[in-house]
Amino acid sequence: MTLLLTEVSGHGVVMVAESAVGSLGRTPYTHRASFRLAYGARKVIPVPRLHCGVGIWGVGAVETKEPYAYTPDVWVADFLEARQDLASIAECAEALKDELLKVLIHIPGSAVTL
Repeated sequence: MTLLLTEVSGHGVVMVAESAVGSLGRTPYTHRASFRLAYGARKVIPVPRLHCGVGIWGVGAVETKEPYAYTPDVWVADFLEARQDLASIAECAEALKDELLKVLIHIPGSAVTL
């Protein structure tokens, strides 16, 4: 579960999130269910030039031409850094949606809704 807090005030919008990442799996020999809790995922990616942020949560990975997949926080931050040409929040949201629809790894039982 991700906690993402957004506050709108006279000073602007503030987004805050915890950074834990949990995953379910199986142990290698006994195949018992296991839960792993890791720390360090960025769930709010700031976009200072547009005065906004992108919130990320849920299970997923982003497939690339590389032989591995990226975690969403790394992929989104790199995409936003590479796309300095995006001049508005609407342009940014549309470009991000279009690119994610090309590269999201489908997780069985989930639906992509962007």
